[in-house]
Amino acid sequence: MKSNVIISENIRCIIVDDEDLVRERFRIGFPLAENGFEIVGEAEDGEEALELCKQLNPDIVITDIVMPRMDGLQLTEHLKTLMPRVKVIILSNYQEFDFARKAVQLGAIGYLLKITSGHRELLDLLERARKEIELDRELLLEKIQERHRFQQSKPLLRKQFIMNVMDQMYATPESLYKEFTMLELHPLSYGFTIAYLEIDKFPELKQTFHSRDISLFKYVLMQMIEEVSSTHYNGNLFPWTEENSLCLWLHWDSAYQMEQAESQVYALFQKINEFIKLYLPFTVTSGFSKAKRISLDHGQLPTRLKEAVNEAISATSQRFYNNLGMVYTYSHFVPYHTLGEAQKQALNNSLQSINPFLDDSSLRRSLHEEVISKIQEQHVQPAQLISWLEELSKYWTANDPLGATALIDSLELVEVLQDVEAYLLRLMHWKRTVQVLSSKDHHYRIEIQDALDYINTHFHKPISVTDVCQHHQISPNYFSHLFKAQTGSNFSDYVTHYRMQAAKKLLKETTLQVQEISERVGIPDYKYFTRLFRRSTGQTPSAFREQSKIPT
Repeated sequence: MKSNVIISENIRCIIVDDEDLVRERFRIGFPLAENGFEIVGEAEDGEEALELCKQLNPDIVITDIVMPRMDGLQLTEHLKTLMPRVKVIILSNYQEFDFARKAVQLGAIGYLLKITSGHRELLDLLERARKEIELDRELLLEKIQERHRFQQSKPLLRKQFIMNVMDQMYATPESLYKEFTMLELHPLSYGFTIAYLEIDKFPELKQTFHSRDISLFKYVLMQMIEEVSSTHYNGNLFPWTEENSLCLWLHWDSAYQMEQAESQVYALFQKINEFIKLYLPFTVTSGFSKAKRISLDHGQLPTRLKEAVNEAISATSQRFYNNLGMVYTYSHFVPYHTLGEAQKQALNNSLQSINPFLDDSSLRRSLHEEVISKIQEQHVQPAQLISWLEELSKYWTANDPLGATALIDSLELVEVLQDVEAYLLRLMHWKRTVQVLSSKDHHYRIEIQDALDYINTHFHKPISVTDVCQHHQISPNYFSHLFKAQTGSNFSDYVTHYRMQAAKKLLKETTLQVQEISERVGIPDYKYFTRLFRRSTGQTPSAFREQSKIPT
């Protein structure tokens, strides 16, 4: 084997079990993040897990055997057929031992006993899965390299030719025909359809794979599309942007083909998507235009071509309010609404009204009810929505250039409406942090301000509600109610969050060891500190420190 193995920063895992405590044990009880494994989703049964797998494209599924609707055996069978690259680890009770062995026969790489298995047993299986995943990726690259005869110039010249046609740079049909012949494009006939394809979650793909490997993946994607489409249709494929989008120009030779165009193109791209799911580590969203009738004699091509390209791009943009990895047609396109100044202000007001100190579950619910649902109802133009998020971020972080840069850079990850919700949640986390670190500027009741001052000076030691109440001679019940009303947070959650902010500051500004930082912020148990930090930030302390480094 060659040594160019692709290794992503984290191996992506989904946990499937109908018991909340079991799923929580994997989230909190096992040192997954420290060993390079990331839980990207959870499901309560096989049906829900299968849908998650289609959306999230995980590397590993850890699943219980006995579950409602679809059990672990059925899930393993489905994954073996639909997503053979995914590795399955089975969770089992003693009485389910025969089922676990059957799951292994179906393709699962191993099984764990729910109750008795510990960290070592789980990590051993995960490491085995990691080796298989890396081997799969190496084999995939070797297959790609065997077919790597890509001619880079021709597709780019074809794309430039399309742009020139739309800009009406060819005066006669003869000059057009000459270019068609030179670029080996299929000659024009009765009519055509333009399809536009975009690789989903491309910024994340770039973080996982080397640019050389991504080029190979795109080569395979283009070869796959050309092979599948050329079986029944005449057409030409070319890149539309340098990175993640393609156009396919399909030609129709008769009125009958024009009438059947929509159903035929839809079926074609459904088939293409099936191959993509089997052989490539990403999904592709496709959209296509209405069929266009042309006549070169009347100079219709520039207008019709521009219409078709714009329709195809608009059709693909429907993924924003729907799902990635789907096929969309312009005939079902619902026009977007402009995000005017009045709507922006209404959204800004809704965001300002949300308490950033709510727990994440409540924050998500408030964001959905106050902001996301309004965006969905108004069907806002996606590009304008992204611009609003950028304006909002710059305004909120005007006094925090580093925070502004980090937030705005992450806007490239926003591709669908769910990403907007995740981005706004991150923005609310930033706001909460700022408020915590500048709490002396807030006008709290004197009892609460004294308590905040006490936290500020004693957070490096064990702190309890009783300590604060004894210090300030106040009833614990009354204090807890008052603290929640004034700050929007429970006392213990506030102390934990304050410690995490202090830890982040030390990680950014010092070279102290993580163990020493955990002690300095009042959490002497290093492992517990790491779990809290991961739960608060989504990263391990070491990963956070590495990401926070400012390039020189």
